[in-house]
Amino acid sequence: RQAQMEREDVATVTAQLAAAPNDFHLQRRLLRLLREKELRQPQLVLTYGPKLLHKSSKLGDEVWTIREQLFVAALEGNQLSLAKDILQGLVHQFPSSIRVQRLKGMQLEAEGKFDMALEVYGEILTKEPTDTFAMKRRICISKATKDNRPRAIVELNEYLSLFMGDVRAWQELASLYLEEQEYKYAAFCWEEILVADPLNHHHHTRYAEILYTQGDYDTARHYFAHALELHKSSARALYGLIACCKAQASKKTNKTRDTAEVYEWAVQQLQRIYASSQSQASAKFYAQHVEPALAKALKPPATEEVIFFLFLFCKEYACDIQNKK
Repeated sequence: RQAQMEREDVATVTAQLAAAPNDFHLQRRLLRLLREKELRQPQLVLTYGPKLLHKSSKLGDEVWTIREQLFVAALEGNQLSLAKDILQGLVHQFPSSIRVQRLKGMQLEAEGKFDMALEVYGEILTKEPTDTFAMKRRICISKATKDNRPRAIVELNEYLSLFMGDVRAWQELASLYLEEQEYKYAAFCWEEILVADPLNHHHHTRYAEILYTQGDYDTARHYFAHALELHKSSARALYGLIACCKAQASKKTNKTRDTAEVYEWAVQQLQRIYASSQSQASAKFYAQHVEPALAKALKPPATEEVIFFLFLFCKEYACDIQNKK
């Protein structure tokens, strides 16, 4: 809701500018609003930034902030010549600024000169070993090249040794470990995420999926169930719960009444979610594919093909339905 309100503020000022495109105060207000709300609207910045800079005498010291904002927008809009011109002015004004050095590294990245960009970020880290921006950009460069994924993992671990509370960094490291099929280390990352944000049902679901992949069906089932306690309509968690029950039922020692009841309950909840969907595309998909598969799943033991369909093939559709709700 807050993000929607922020976009509405920008939309209001943009609408006012449409009626008065040369209004200096509206242009300044729009760019300031984009900075304060941390919204990425490069086209708006590229449209009104140059107009503001033509009246730079009225901006005072804010002119340099606007130049930096326009520089980043030029990179995002692939206007590299404009970005280069702006950077030259900033370097001339602030020749020893680390902040300007960061922009220089970004410029080199945009030009595909990754080795030179790494040198720039290395110089920054020599002066400021805890500069988070330079550390993150270096990780991004390593991640962009598949051969350098192991280096990205090492650099992310170094970053997290200093900033252990960065949840997004833990998520990124978990993703890299999953790509390398290092499930044990990916699970550790999600454990750290759960400690930092224990009420997010998505985190419990992702952790449970890794446990399921490792074959720890009992623990995975508990985490899928907890995700459903936090969000009752999580179709992704329901698919995981069904898969866990099926895996447990395949073991003779685990064929319990409780497992069968949970299995049937999860299938019925999935039927309810799809049946209540207002999307025509989702309803059509449900009728053609999901309903027949769920009908088979209600007669355990379901085949591995049915479980595979429920757990993997439908997952994207289930997430889509959740987002629309």
